[in-house]
Amino acid sequence: MAVGVVGATQHWEEEPGYREVNPGGAVVMLCRVKNKLGECRWERDNTPIAAFTGKYEWAGDRTKGDCSLRILNANFDYDNGGWVCQVTASSFRERDTLISQAANLVVRAPPTSVHLAKDSLAVREGASLVAVAGEGVTLECKSEGGNPPPALRWSVGGSAREGAEEEIDPETGVTVSRLVLRVVRSDQGREVTCEAAHPALQQALIATARLQIQYAPLVSVSPAQHSYVEGDTVDVTCATDAEPAASVLWYRAGSGHIVARQPLLRLEGVTREQAGEYVCSANNSVGTSQPDTVNIAVQYAPTIKALAPALQLHRLLRSKVELSCEADGSPSPSYTWLQHTDEGAIPRGEGRLLVLLSLDYQDQGRYECRASNFIRGEKRTANSQHIALNVTGPPRMHGDSSEMSVVRGTDALVRVEFCSDPMPKLSWQLGGLEGGQSKVILNTGTEHDRFRVMEEEAGTREDCYLSTLRIQAADIGDSREYVLNLENEHGIQQHRVQVTVREALALHTLVGGVVGGLLTLIVLVVVICCCRRTCCSKEKSLKPDMERSV
Repeated sequence: MAVGVVGATQHWEEEPGYREVNPGGAVVMLCRVKNKLGECRWERDNTPIAAFTGKYEWAGDRTKGDCSLRILNANFDYDNGGWVCQVTASSFRERDTLISQAANLVVRAPPTSVHLAKDSLAVREGASLVAVAGEGVTLECKSEGGNPPPALRWSVGGSAREGAEEEIDPETGVTVSRLVLRVVRSDQGREVTCEAAHPALQQALIATARLQIQYAPLVSVSPAQHSYVEGDTVDVTCATDAEPAASVLWYRAGSGHIVARQPLLRLEGVTREQAGEYVCSANNSVGTSQPDTVNIAVQYAPTIKALAPALQLHRLLRSKVELSCEADGSPSPSYTWLQHTDEGAIPRGEGRLLVLLSLDYQDQGRYECRASNFIRGEKRTANSQHIALNVTGPPRMHGDSSEMSVVRGTDALVRVEFCSDPMPKLSWQLGGLEGGQSKVILNTGTEHDRFRVMEEEAGTREDCYLSTLRIQAADIGDSREYVLNLENEHGIQQHRVQVTVREALALHTLVGGVVGGLLTLIVLVVVICCCRRTCCSKEKSLKPDMERSV
Protein backbone atom coordinates (compact mmCIF):
# COMPACT_ATOMS: atom_id res chain seq x y z
CA MET A 1 0.00 0.00 0.00
CA ALA A 2 1.34 3.39 -0.92
CA VAL A 3 2.02 5.89 1.81
CA GLY A 4 0.50 9.34 1.09
CA VAL A 5 1.34 12.73 2.36
CA VAL A 6 -0.17 13.32 5.79
CA GLY A 7 -3.16 15.63 5.61
CA ALA A 8 -3.23 15.67 1.73
CA THR A 9 -6.23 14.64 -0.38
CA GLN A 10 -5.80 12.60 -3.55
CA HIS A 11 -6.87 14.43 -6.74
CA TRP A 12 -6.46 14.27 -10.50
CA GLU A 13 -3.20 15.16 -12.16
CA GLU A 14 -4.34 13.96 -15.63
CA GLU A 15 -7.58 12.30 -16.68
CA PRO A 16 -7.81 9.96 -19.72
CA GLY A 17 -8.63 11.53 -23.11
CA TYR A 18 -9.75 10.58 -26.63
CA ARG A 19 -7.49 8.08 -28.41
CA GLU A 20 -7.44 6.15 -31.69
CA VAL A 21 -5.67 2.91 -32.56
CA ASN A 22 -5.46 0.65 -35.59
CA PRO A 23 -6.71 -2.94 -35.24
CA GLY A 24 -3.99 -5.10 -33.61
CA GLY A 25 -2.13 -2.03 -32.42
CA ALA A 26 -1.31 -0.81 -28.89
CA VAL A 27 -2.44 2.34 -27.10
CA VAL A 28 -2.01 3.82 -23.61
CA MET A 29 -5.00 5.35 -21.80
CA LEU A 30 -3.40 7.92 -19.48
CA CYS A 31 -4.55 8.36 -15.88
CA ARG A 32 -2.43 10.12 -13.20
CA VAL A 33 -3.33 11.03 -9.61
CA LYS A 34 -1.70 13.32 -7.04
CA ASN A 35 -1.34 11.97 -3.47
CA LYS A 36 -2.81 8.66 -4.51
CA LEU A 37 -3.70 6.30 -1.63
CA GLY A 38 -6.62 4.33 -3.15
CA GLU A 39 -6.57 1.55 -5.73
CA CYS A 40 -6.58 2.02 -9.54
CA ARG A 41 -9.48 0.52 -11.49
CA TRP A 42 -10.77 0.72 -15.11
CA GLU A 43 -14.04 0.02 -16.88
CA ARG A 44 -15.25 0.19 -20.52
CA ASP A 45 -18.83 1.06 -21.31
CA ASN A 46 -19.72 0.36 -17.64
CA THR A 47 -17.96 -3.03 -17.72
CA PRO A 48 -15.07 -3.48 -15.21
CA ILE A 49 -11.77 -4.38 -16.82
CA ALA A 50 -9.09 -6.32 -14.99
CA ALA A 51 -5.42 -6.50 -15.91
CA PHE A 52 -4.51 -9.42 -18.20
CA THR A 53 -0.98 -10.02 -19.37
CA GLY A 54 -0.64 -9.53 -23.11
CA LYS A 55 -3.93 -7.63 -23.32
CA TYR A 56 -4.43 -5.08 -20.52
CA GLU A 57 -1.31 -4.07 -18.61
CA TRP A 58 -0.45 -1.27 -16.22
CA ALA A 59 1.66 1.26 -18.11
CA GLY A 60 3.01 3.21 -15.12
CA ASP A 61 4.05 2.95 -11.46
CA ARG A 62 0.80 2.86 -9.50
CA THR A 63 2.61 3.49 -6.23
CA LYS A 64 3.54 6.89 -7.60
CA GLY A 65 0.01 7.70 -8.74
CA ASP A 66 0.27 6.53 -12.39
CA CYS A 67 -2.83 4.41 -13.14
CA SER A 68 -2.33 4.51 -16.96
CA LEU A 69 -3.50 1.33 -18.80
CA ARG A 70 -1.80 -0.14 -21.86
CA ILE A 71 -4.18 -1.91 -24.26
CA LEU A 72 -2.50 -4.44 -26.55
CA ASN A 73 -3.69 -6.16 -29.74
CA ALA A 74 -6.58 -3.69 -30.08
CA ASN A 75 -9.84 -5.21 -31.21
CA PHE A 76 -13.01 -3.35 -32.17
CA ASP A 77 -15.36 -5.73 -30.37
CA TYR A 78 -13.45 -5.71 -27.06
CA ASP A 79 -11.76 -2.32 -26.90
CA ASN A 80 -13.82 0.22 -28.83
CA GLY A 81 -15.87 2.38 -26.45
CA GLY A 82 -15.82 4.77 -23.50
CA TRP A 83 -13.08 4.12 -20.90
CA VAL A 84 -13.29 5.40 -17.29
CA CYS A 85 -10.43 5.52 -14.81
CA GLN A 86 -11.37 5.17 -11.10
CA VAL A 87 -9.41 5.45 -7.84
CA THR A 88 -10.98 4.17 -4.64
CA ALA A 89 -11.10 6.31 -1.47
CA SER A 90 -7.86 6.62 0.48
CA SER A 91 -9.62 5.06 3.50
CA PHE A 92 -13.11 4.10 4.61
CA ARG A 93 -13.27 7.41 6.46
CA GLU A 94 -12.48 9.56 3.40
CA ARG A 95 -14.76 10.63 0.59
CA ASP A 96 -12.05 11.22 -2.02
CA THR A 97 -12.99 8.53 -4.52
CA LEU A 98 -12.02 9.61 -8.06
CA ILE A 99 -14.03 8.75 -11.22
CA SER A 100 -12.89 10.26 -14.55
CA GLN A 101 -14.99 11.40 -17.47
CA ALA A 102 -15.47 8.67 -20.11
CA ALA A 103 -12.70 8.84 -22.71
CA ASN A 104 -13.48 7.35 -26.12
CA LEU A 105 -11.07 4.84 -27.54
CA VAL A 106 -11.70 4.34 -31.22
CA VAL A 107 -10.43 1.14 -32.75
CA ARG A 108 -10.15 2.09 -36.38
CA ALA A 109 -11.94 0.09 -39.09
CA PRO A 110 -11.51 0.96 -42.80
CA PRO A 111 -14.49 1.70 -45.06
CA THR A 112 -15.54 -1.14 -47.30
CA SER A 113 -16.72 0.71 -50.45
CA VAL A 114 -17.19 4.09 -52.13
CA HIS A 115 -19.26 5.04 -55.19
CA LEU A 116 -20.73 8.12 -56.97
CA ALA A 117 -24.32 9.13 -57.62
CA LYS A 118 -25.94 12.01 -59.57
CA ASP A 119 -29.32 13.29 -58.46
CA SER A 120 -29.50 10.23 -56.17
CA LEU A 121 -28.95 7.82 -59.13
CA ALA A 122 -25.86 5.60 -58.95
CA VAL A 123 -23.11 6.23 -61.53
CA ARG A 124 -21.04 3.33 -62.72
CA GLU A 125 -17.30 3.53 -62.18
CA GLY A 126 -15.71 5.51 -65.05
CA ALA A 127 -19.08 6.35 -66.63
CA SER A 128 -20.06 9.81 -67.98
CA LEU A 129 -21.75 12.51 -65.95
CA VAL A 130 -23.95 14.43 -68.41
CA ALA A 131 -24.45 18.08 -67.45
CA VAL A 132 -25.38 21.39 -69.05
CA ALA A 133 -22.84 24.20 -68.82
CA GLY A 134 -23.86 26.90 -66.40
CA GLU A 135 -26.10 24.65 -64.35
CA GLY A 136 -25.48 23.17 -60.92
CA VAL A 137 -25.14 19.40 -60.67
CA THR A 138 -25.62 17.66 -57.31
CA LEU A 139 -23.11 14.84 -56.96
CA GLU A 140 -23.07 12.32 -54.08
CA CYS A 141 -20.20 10.24 -52.79
CA LYS A 142 -21.27 7.33 -50.54
CA SER A 143 -18.91 5.29 -48.41
CA GLU A 144 -19.93 2.28 -46.31
CA GLY A 145 -18.27 1.24 -43.05
CA GLY A 146 -15.31 2.85 -41.38
CA ASN A 147 -14.54 3.67 -37.76
CA PRO A 148 -14.24 6.54 -37.32
CA PRO A 149 -16.18 7.54 -40.44
CA PRO A 150 -13.87 8.24 -43.41
CA ALA A 151 -13.09 11.70 -44.77
CA LEU A 152 -14.52 12.07 -48.29
CA ARG A 153 -12.45 14.29 -50.58
CA TRP A 154 -13.59 15.68 -53.94
CA SER A 155 -11.46 16.71 -56.91
CA VAL A 156 -12.37 17.86 -60.43
CA GLY A 157 -9.74 17.75 -63.12
CA GLY A 158 -7.06 17.11 -60.49
CA SER A 159 -8.00 20.17 -58.39
CA ALA A 160 -9.50 19.77 -54.95
CA ARG A 161 -13.05 21.05 -54.47
CA GLU A 162 -14.29 22.32 -51.12
CA GLY A 163 -17.74 23.16 -49.83
CA ALA A 164 -19.33 19.71 -49.81
CA GLU A 165 -21.96 18.87 -47.17
CA GLU A 166 -21.45 15.63 -45.26
CA GLU A 167 -23.75 13.47 -43.16
CA ILE A 168 -23.29 10.18 -41.32
CA ASP A 169 -25.95 7.57 -40.63
CA PRO A 170 -24.85 5.93 -37.35
CA GLU A 171 -27.24 3.01 -37.81
CA THR A 172 -26.14 1.97 -41.30
CA GLY A 173 -22.58 3.27 -41.03
CA VAL A 174 -22.92 5.06 -44.38
CA THR A 175 -21.14 8.39 -44.88
CA VAL A 176 -22.56 10.65 -47.63
CA SER A 177 -20.87 13.77 -49.06
CA ARG A 178 -22.90 16.04 -51.38
CA LEU A 179 -21.16 18.47 -53.74
CA VAL A 180 -23.06 21.00 -55.82
CA LEU A 181 -20.87 21.43 -58.89
CA ARG A 182 -21.57 24.31 -61.29
CA VAL A 183 -20.04 23.16 -64.54
CA VAL A 184 -18.79 25.23 -67.46
CA ARG A 185 -17.74 24.43 -70.97
CA SER A 186 -14.07 24.09 -70.00
CA ASP A 187 -15.02 21.19 -67.69
CA GLN A 188 -15.63 19.01 -70.74
CA GLY A 189 -13.95 15.61 -70.23
CA ARG A 190 -12.60 16.40 -66.79
CA GLU A 191 -12.43 13.56 -64.28
CA VAL A 192 -14.52 13.77 -61.11
CA THR A 193 -13.00 11.86 -58.20
CA CYS A 194 -14.20 11.05 -54.70
CA GLU A 195 -11.65 9.50 -52.36
CA ALA A 196 -12.47 7.90 -49.01
CA ALA A 197 -9.52 8.72 -46.76
CA HIS A 198 -9.03 6.67 -43.60
CA PRO A 199 -5.90 5.86 -41.56
CA ALA A 200 -6.80 2.16 -41.49
CA LEU A 201 -6.80 1.83 -45.28
CA GLN A 202 -3.83 0.10 -46.84
CA GLN A 203 -4.56 1.57 -50.30
CA ALA A 204 -6.73 4.40 -51.63
CA LEU A 205 -10.46 3.84 -52.04
CA ILE A 206 -11.59 5.97 -55.01
CA ALA A 207 -14.66 6.37 -57.24
CA THR A 208 -14.36 8.24 -60.61
CA ALA A 209 -16.50 9.49 -63.51
CA ARG A 210 -16.01 11.90 -66.45
CA LEU A 211 -17.95 15.06 -67.17
CA GLN A 212 -19.80 15.27 -70.48
CA ILE A 213 -20.76 18.94 -70.97
CA GLN A 214 -23.45 20.28 -73.27
CA TYR A 215 -23.27 24.04 -73.75
CA ALA A 216 -24.93 26.96 -75.46
CA PRO A 217 -23.03 28.68 -78.31
CA LEU A 218 -20.04 30.92 -77.71
CA VAL A 219 -19.43 33.64 -80.31
CA SER A 220 -16.32 35.68 -81.07
CA VAL A 221 -16.20 38.64 -83.46
CA SER A 222 -13.07 39.54 -85.41
CA PRO A 223 -11.86 42.14 -85.76
CA ALA A 224 -13.40 43.31 -82.46
CA GLN A 225 -13.04 46.97 -83.47
CA HIS A 226 -11.90 48.59 -86.69
CA SER A 227 -11.91 51.97 -88.32
CA TYR A 228 -12.89 52.55 -91.94
CA VAL A 229 -13.09 55.52 -94.28
CA GLU A 230 -16.42 56.36 -95.83
CA GLY A 231 -16.79 54.28 -99.02
CA ASP A 232 -14.70 51.29 -97.83
CA THR A 233 -15.98 47.69 -97.82
CA VAL A 234 -16.39 46.27 -94.30
CA ASP A 235 -15.96 42.54 -93.61
CA VAL A 236 -16.49 41.25 -90.05
CA THR A 237 -16.67 37.56 -89.07
CA CYS A 238 -18.57 35.97 -86.19
CA ALA A 239 -17.04 32.62 -85.19
CA THR A 240 -19.14 30.19 -83.13
CA ASP A 241 -18.31 27.33 -80.78
CA ALA A 242 -21.38 25.31 -79.88
CA GLU A 243 -22.63 21.81 -79.23
CA PRO A 244 -24.78 21.15 -81.13
CA ALA A 245 -24.19 23.50 -84.09
CA ALA A 246 -25.76 26.95 -83.86
CA SER A 247 -27.38 29.46 -86.23
CA VAL A 248 -25.91 32.99 -86.43
CA LEU A 249 -27.66 36.36 -86.47
CA TRP A 250 -26.28 39.92 -86.96
CA TYR A 251 -28.28 43.00 -85.89
CA ARG A 252 -27.80 46.70 -85.12
CA ALA A 253 -27.41 47.55 -81.45
CA GLY A 254 -30.23 49.70 -80.19
CA SER A 255 -32.63 49.28 -83.11
CA GLY A 256 -32.43 45.47 -83.32
CA HIS A 257 -32.58 45.69 -87.14
CA ILE A 258 -31.31 42.39 -88.61
CA VAL A 259 -28.52 42.92 -91.14
CA ALA A 260 -27.25 39.34 -91.75
CA ARG A 261 -28.08 35.70 -90.99
CA GLN A 262 -24.64 34.23 -91.59
CA PRO A 263 -21.21 34.43 -89.90
CA LEU A 264 -19.89 37.07 -92.38
CA LEU A 265 -21.16 40.64 -92.10
CA ARG A 266 -20.32 42.66 -95.23
CA LEU A 267 -21.07 46.37 -95.75
CA GLU A 268 -20.08 47.56 -99.22
CA GLY A 269 -19.43 51.30 -99.68
CA VAL A 270 -19.98 51.94 -95.97
CA THR A 271 -21.47 55.33 -95.07
CA ARG A 272 -21.31 57.42 -91.91
CA GLU A 273 -24.93 56.49 -91.23
CA GLN A 274 -23.89 52.83 -91.02
CA ALA A 275 -21.29 53.53 -88.34
CA GLY A 276 -22.05 52.15 -84.90
CA GLU A 277 -22.27 48.96 -82.90
CA TYR A 278 -23.26 45.64 -84.47
CA VAL A 279 -24.19 42.55 -82.46
CA CYS A 280 -23.61 38.88 -83.29
CA SER A 281 -25.71 36.23 -81.55
CA ALA A 282 -26.10 32.45 -82.00
CA ASN A 283 -28.45 29.81 -80.60
CA ASN A 284 -28.87 26.03 -80.49
CA SER A 285 -31.05 23.53 -78.60
CA VAL A 286 -29.23 24.26 -75.33
CA GLY A 287 -29.68 28.01 -75.43
CA THR A 288 -28.61 31.37 -76.85
CA SER A 289 -25.10 32.76 -76.75
CA GLN A 290 -24.01 35.87 -74.96
CA PRO A 291 -23.79 38.52 -77.71
CA ASP A 292 -20.47 39.81 -78.99
CA THR A 293 -20.21 43.23 -80.56
CA VAL A 294 -18.10 45.12 -83.03
CA ASN A 295 -17.91 48.89 -83.19
CA ILE A 296 -17.58 50.00 -86.81
CA ALA A 297 -16.12 53.48 -86.87
CA VAL A 298 -16.49 55.32 -90.18
CA GLN A 299 -14.09 58.22 -90.59
CA TYR A 300 -15.06 61.34 -92.56
CA ALA A 301 -13.88 64.93 -92.86
CA PRO A 302 -15.36 67.62 -90.60
CA THR A 303 -18.27 69.85 -91.56
CA ILE A 304 -19.34 72.95 -89.67
CA LYS A 305 -22.84 72.47 -88.25
CA ALA A 306 -23.44 75.60 -86.19
CA LEU A 307 -21.95 78.97 -85.18
CA ALA A 308 -23.18 81.08 -82.31
CA PRO A 309 -24.33 83.54 -81.19
CA ALA A 310 -24.58 85.35 -84.59
CA LEU A 311 -22.56 86.34 -87.64
CA GLN A 312 -22.74 90.05 -86.74
CA LEU A 313 -21.90 91.03 -83.16
CA HIS A 314 -21.73 94.43 -81.47
CA ARG A 315 -20.25 94.58 -78.00
CA LEU A 316 -19.19 97.30 -75.59
CA LEU A 317 -15.59 97.87 -74.62
CA ARG A 318 -14.57 95.83 -71.52
CA SER A 319 -17.55 93.49 -71.93
CA LYS A 320 -17.43 89.72 -72.51
CA VAL A 321 -18.28 87.69 -75.59
CA GLU A 322 -18.50 83.92 -76.07
CA LEU A 323 -18.24 82.36 -79.53
CA SER A 324 -19.17 78.72 -80.10
CA CYS A 325 -18.58 76.36 -82.99
CA GLU A 326 -20.02 72.90 -83.57
CA ALA A 327 -18.65 70.52 -86.18
CA ASP A 328 -19.39 66.95 -87.19
CA GLY A 329 -16.53 64.61 -88.06
CA SER A 330 -14.92 61.28 -87.26
CA PRO A 331 -12.52 61.18 -85.51
CA SER A 332 -13.93 64.03 -83.44
CA PRO A 333 -12.39 67.23 -84.81
CA SER A 334 -10.22 69.69 -82.91
CA TYR A 335 -11.05 73.40 -83.08
CA THR A 336 -8.93 76.48 -83.79
CA TRP A 337 -10.15 80.09 -83.73
CA LEU A 338 -8.56 82.75 -85.96
CA GLN A 339 -9.06 86.51 -85.87
CA HIS A 340 -8.76 88.14 -89.30
CA THR A 341 -7.46 91.71 -89.23
CA ASP A 342 -5.89 94.06 -91.75
CA GLU A 343 -2.53 92.68 -90.62
CA GLY A 344 -3.51 89.06 -91.30
CA ALA A 345 -4.89 86.07 -89.39
CA ILE A 346 -4.09 85.80 -85.69
CA PRO A 347 -4.65 82.55 -83.70
CA ARG A 348 -6.92 83.33 -80.74
CA GLY A 349 -7.74 80.01 -79.12
CA GLU A 350 -8.36 76.26 -79.20
CA GLY A 351 -11.53 74.35 -78.44
CA ARG A 352 -15.19 74.56 -79.34
CA LEU A 353 -15.71 77.72 -77.27
CA LEU A 354 -13.79 80.98 -77.54
CA VAL A 355 -14.35 83.32 -74.60
CA LEU A 356 -13.05 86.89 -74.86
CA LEU A 357 -13.00 88.71 -71.55
CA SER A 358 -12.76 92.49 -71.13
CA LEU A 359 -12.99 93.31 -74.83
CA ASP A 360 -10.60 95.87 -76.27
CA TYR A 361 -10.58 97.56 -79.67
CA GLN A 362 -7.85 95.19 -80.78
CA ASP A 363 -10.31 92.29 -80.33
CA GLN A 364 -12.64 93.48 -83.07
CA GLY A 365 -12.41 91.86 -86.45
CA ARG A 366 -13.66 88.77 -88.27
CA TYR A 367 -13.47 85.47 -86.40
CA GLU A 368 -13.24 82.10 -88.11
CA CYS A 369 -13.63 78.60 -86.63
CA ARG A 370 -11.56 75.82 -88.19
CA ALA A 371 -12.41 72.17 -87.40
CA SER A 372 -9.72 69.59 -88.25
CA ASN A 373 -9.11 65.87 -87.97
CA PHE A 374 -6.70 63.34 -89.49
CA ILE A 375 -7.81 60.50 -91.75
CA ARG A 376 -5.12 57.99 -92.68
CA GLY A 377 -2.45 60.54 -91.89
CA GLU A 378 -4.00 63.32 -93.96
CA LYS A 379 -5.32 66.44 -92.26
CA ARG A 380 -8.88 67.41 -93.18
CA THR A 381 -10.15 70.90 -92.31
CA ALA A 382 -13.49 72.69 -92.51
CA ASN A 383 -13.62 76.51 -92.31
CA SER A 384 -16.61 78.33 -90.91
CA GLN A 385 -18.19 81.57 -92.02
CA HIS A 386 -16.74 84.68 -90.44
CA ILE A 387 -18.27 86.20 -87.31
CA ALA A 388 -17.84 89.97 -87.49
CA LEU A 389 -17.21 91.47 -84.04
CA ASN A 390 -17.49 95.24 -83.64
CA VAL A 391 -16.41 96.84 -80.35
CA THR A 392 -17.86 100.20 -79.34
CA GLY A 393 -16.93 102.32 -76.35
CA PRO A 394 -15.12 105.40 -75.06
CA PRO A 395 -11.81 106.56 -76.56
CA ARG A 396 -8.70 104.67 -75.50
CA MET A 397 -5.01 105.60 -75.75
CA HIS A 398 -1.80 103.93 -74.59
CA GLY A 399 -1.15 105.59 -71.26
CA ASP A 400 -2.12 108.99 -69.92
CA SER A 401 1.08 110.86 -70.90
CA SER A 402 4.17 110.80 -73.06
CA GLU A 403 7.26 112.89 -73.84
CA MET A 404 9.10 114.06 -76.97
CA SER A 405 12.08 116.25 -77.81
CA VAL A 406 12.70 118.39 -80.92
CA VAL A 407 15.49 120.67 -82.15
CA ARG A 408 14.83 124.36 -82.06
CA GLY A 409 13.86 125.76 -85.44
CA THR A 410 12.51 122.47 -86.83
CA ASP A 411 8.86 121.54 -87.28
CA ALA A 412 7.59 119.42 -84.37
CA LEU A 413 4.98 116.76 -85.13
CA VAL A 414 3.24 115.73 -81.89
CA ARG A 415 1.48 112.41 -82.69
CA VAL A 416 -0.92 110.40 -80.54
CA GLU A 417 -2.67 107.19 -81.62
CA PHE A 418 -6.12 106.43 -80.19
CA CYS A 419 -8.98 103.98 -80.73
CA SER A 420 -12.67 104.85 -80.49
CA ASP A 421 -16.07 103.78 -81.81
CA PRO A 422 -17.91 105.96 -82.55
CA MET A 423 -15.41 108.59 -83.67
CA PRO A 424 -14.85 111.08 -80.80
CA LYS A 425 -14.81 114.86 -80.75
CA LEU A 426 -11.12 115.85 -80.78
CA SER A 427 -9.30 118.92 -79.51
CA TRP A 428 -5.73 119.91 -78.61
CA GLN A 429 -5.16 122.16 -75.62
CA LEU A 430 -1.97 124.18 -76.19
CA GLY A 431 -1.56 125.65 -72.71
CA GLY A 432 -0.17 129.17 -72.08
CA LEU A 433 1.45 130.76 -75.12
CA GLU A 434 4.79 132.54 -74.59
CA GLY A 435 4.32 132.41 -70.84
CA GLY A 436 0.82 133.94 -70.88
CA GLN A 437 -2.14 132.56 -68.96
CA SER A 438 -4.53 132.17 -71.90
CA LYS A 439 -5.43 128.63 -73.06
CA VAL A 440 -5.75 127.85 -76.76
CA ILE A 441 -7.88 124.88 -77.88
CA LEU A 442 -7.69 123.71 -81.50
CA ASN A 443 -9.98 121.23 -83.24
CA THR A 444 -9.19 119.08 -86.24
CA GLY A 445 -8.24 121.18 -89.29
CA THR A 446 -7.82 124.41 -87.29
CA GLU A 447 -4.67 126.41 -86.63
CA HIS A 448 -3.35 129.22 -84.46
CA ASP A 449 -0.14 131.09 -85.13
CA ARG A 450 2.47 128.34 -85.71
CA PHE A 451 0.20 125.55 -84.37
CA ARG A 452 -2.04 123.40 -86.57
CA VAL A 453 -4.11 120.24 -85.87
CA MET A 454 -3.86 117.95 -88.91
CA GLU A 455 -6.63 115.71 -90.23
CA GLU A 456 -6.73 112.30 -88.50
CA GLU A 457 -4.96 109.44 -90.22
CA ALA A 458 -6.02 105.79 -90.12
CA GLY A 459 -4.23 103.77 -87.45
CA THR A 460 -2.83 100.27 -87.59
CA ARG A 461 -6.17 98.66 -86.59
CA GLU A 462 -9.83 99.21 -87.32
CA ASP A 463 -11.37 102.14 -85.38
CA CYS A 464 -7.88 103.40 -84.51
CA TYR A 465 -6.58 106.78 -85.63
CA LEU A 466 -3.53 109.04 -85.49
CA SER A 467 -3.95 112.69 -84.41
CA THR A 468 -1.07 115.13 -85.18
CA LEU A 469 -0.38 118.57 -83.73
CA ARG A 470 2.13 120.41 -85.93
CA ILE A 471 4.36 123.12 -84.38
CA GLN A 472 6.08 125.09 -87.14
CA ALA A 473 9.67 126.21 -86.41
CA ALA A 474 9.55 125.14 -82.76
CA ASP A 475 11.08 127.61 -80.31
CA ILE A 476 12.32 127.27 -76.73
CA GLY A 477 9.10 128.87 -75.53
CA ASP A 478 7.13 125.98 -77.05
CA SER A 479 8.51 123.58 -74.39
CA ARG A 480 5.42 122.79 -72.40
CA GLU A 481 2.60 120.26 -71.92
CA TYR A 482 0.05 119.73 -74.70
CA VAL A 483 -3.22 117.93 -73.97
CA LEU A 484 -5.27 115.86 -76.42
CA ASN A 485 -8.95 115.70 -75.39
CA LEU A 486 -11.23 112.95 -76.78
CA GLU A 487 -14.95 112.56 -76.10
CA ASN A 488 -17.77 110.42 -77.48
CA GLU A 489 -21.12 109.20 -76.18
CA HIS A 490 -19.41 106.50 -74.06
CA GLY A 491 -16.81 108.59 -72.24
CA ILE A 492 -13.89 111.03 -72.14
CA GLN A 493 -10.13 110.43 -72.41
CA GLN A 494 -7.12 112.79 -72.13
CA HIS A 495 -3.50 112.35 -73.07
CA ARG A 496 -0.70 114.77 -72.05
CA VAL A 497 2.43 115.21 -74.18
CA GLN A 498 5.44 116.99 -72.66
CA VAL A 499 7.35 118.66 -75.53
CA THR A 500 10.94 119.79 -74.95
CA VAL A 501 12.63 122.09 -77.51
CA ARG A 502 16.46 121.94 -77.36
CA GLU A 503 19.25 123.93 -78.99
CA ALA A 504 21.08 122.41 -81.95
CA LEU A 505 24.80 121.60 -81.52
CA ALA A 506 27.17 124.39 -82.79
CA LEU A 507 29.02 123.73 -86.07
CA HIS A 508 32.50 124.23 -84.58
CA THR A 509 31.65 121.70 -81.85
CA LEU A 510 30.73 119.10 -84.45
CA VAL A 511 33.89 119.79 -86.50
CA GLY A 512 36.09 119.59 -83.38
CA GLY A 513 34.61 116.25 -82.43
CA VAL A 514 35.17 114.81 -85.89
CA VAL A 515 38.78 116.07 -86.09
CA GLY A 516 39.57 114.73 -82.62
CA GLY A 517 38.27 111.33 -83.56
CA LEU A 518 40.37 111.22 -86.74
CA LEU A 519 43.57 112.18 -84.88
CA THR A 520 42.99 109.45 -82.31
CA LEU A 521 42.55 106.88 -85.07
CA ILE A 522 45.79 107.97 -86.79
CA VAL A 523 47.80 107.67 -83.55
CA LEU A 524 46.51 104.13 -83.02
CA VAL A 525 47.51 103.10 -86.53
CA VAL A 526 51.07 104.48 -86.08
CA VAL A 527 51.53 102.66 -82.78
CA ILE A 528 50.43 99.36 -84.28
CA CYS A 529 52.82 99.71 -87.23
CA CYS A 530 55.79 100.46 -84.93
CA CYS A 531 55.08 97.39 -82.87
CA ARG A 532 54.99 95.15 -85.94
CA ARG A 533 58.39 96.48 -87.19
CA THR A 534 60.06 95.89 -83.81
CA CYS A 535 58.85 92.30 -83.74
CA CYS A 536 60.08 91.62 -87.29
CA SER A 537 63.61 92.96 -86.58
CA LYS A 538 63.97 90.71 -83.54
CA GLU A 539 63.05 87.63 -85.58
CA LYS A 540 65.70 88.44 -88.21
CA SER A 541 68.48 88.82 -85.60
CA LEU A 542 67.62 85.53 -83.96
CA LYS A 543 67.78 83.50 -87.19
CA PRO A 544 71.60 83.97 -87.93
CA ASP A 545 72.42 83.18 -84.27
CA MET A 546 70.58 79.90 -84.53
CA GLU A 547 72.42 79.02 -87.76
CA ARG A 548 75.83 79.74 -86.16
CA SER A 549 75.03 77.57 -83.20
CA VAL A 550 74.25 74.71 -85.54
